[in-house]
Amino acid sequence: MMKKTSSAAVLLCLLLASSALMAQKKAKIIDRIVAVVENELITENELRMQVGYTLAALRRQDKKDVDERELLVQVLQQMILQKLQLQEAEKQGIHVDEEMLDRTLENMAERNQLSLVQMKEKIEGDGGDYGKFREDIRREIIMTRLLQQEVVDKIEVSEREIEKYMQQRGYNENKRWQLAYLQLMPGPAELKERAMTVYKAMRDQTIASPRRFEKIFQQKWRALFGEKTALPDYQIRTVRWHKEQWPKSQRARMKKMEAEKSGWLVSNSQGTFIFRLLAVEGNEDQIIETQFLSQHILMMPTPLDSDKQLEKKLTVIKNKIEKGGDFAEYARRYSKDPGSASKGGQLDWMSAGQVVPEFAKALQLGKNSRGIVGPFKTQYGWHILEVLDVREKNVTDSVLRNEAVANIKKAKTDKEKKLWLLELRENHKVEIRL
Repeated sequence: MMKKTSSAAVLLCLLLASSALMAQKKAKIIDRIVAVVENELITENELRMQVGYTLAALRRQDKKDVDERELLVQVLQQMILQKLQLQEAEKQGIHVDEEMLDRTLENMAERNQLSLVQMKEKIEGDGGDYGKFREDIRREIIMTRLLQQEVVDKIEVSEREIEKYMQQRGYNENKRWQLAYLQLMPGPAELKERAMTVYKAMRDQTIASPRRFEKIFQQKWRALFGEKTALPDYQIRTVRWHKEQWPKSQRARMKKMEAEKSGWLVSNSQGTFIFRLLAVEGNEDQIIETQFLSQHILMMPTPLDSDKQLEKKLTVIKNKIEKGGDFAEYARRYSKDPGSASKGGQLDWMSAGQVVPEFAKALQLGKNSRGIVGPFKTQYGWHILEVLDVREKNVTDSVLRNEAVANIKKAKTDKEKKLWLLELRENHKVEIRL
């Protein structure tokens, strides 16, 4: 009996030792460390997974001749830089809470005519991991905030730089071509084919504004490919080009485009671009902006005040003002807007494009009715508003100067970001074990 028990014990020990050895070998395969970034690790499994995502994205762009070893090294370097930026953001106290993340994702979903739940289902239906997608977006927001704080906000543009930039690019010449372009993010060949089909279908449409351009693009996309088809990921921008700013390949088409009010389509590594000529501006052309002078009262939700209660409070105040009460006095007493409450609720001159859509709509209503508008809700809280005056202002010079400043700042940001990342890497301990 003793011999039997002893044999069983020995066998059990051998089995346990064997299992431990197998587990150890498996752990080495799964968890082999390929880099140490300060006190954080990057494992081979994480690296291979990220390389897989990158390869899939490249193949969707029809890029087949990829050196996988070179790609692996590049992806590892990107992961190291991401770790360093996130570590720095943590030190700076930069975080993205669930509410802000949900709001960002809701905006992304809304652009594709989807709810947040529908977007989640689509990502998972395509084989994606929605949890990873959320965290990727969170990290992108954090790194963007860090870049803004550490690089962008520190960049200065001098008056001399602005003048030189405008002179070099012919901003003072008479003629400018105003264009809108829609950039579709890189995708499969089918996306380019669909973009070309939509582009051709838009040719006979009269388009004079970026808003109409985007609306017609969405209408044509759904008409051609189905009402329930999700829109591709895209961005829409406007530019004003002088002759020397045109891409060389398109300069010969300028006169034809001007006569036909047409555009062109081009694809490259940044995606597929649909350009559309909106207008040709000369000396007689000016950029005129409708501006509003207004006053408002803002109340923000608290644990004690629901939306319904705030709406009721502002309705009472509105009725009192309409019966002769002093708007400015009520604003000083009740408004929670720190920038305007002390001034009786009065805001600076502003255009509809400078404020959130709900506030812009209220400005327009106030312009037409010349009465107090509201209560209405925005992301900031509940408002009542009165438009005091309206003017048409020539903002041509300021728009052109703002364009110059933005372009100069972008060029400086690209340069300073590279230097900042290099310094970040040099000032931290990084060990590569590939």
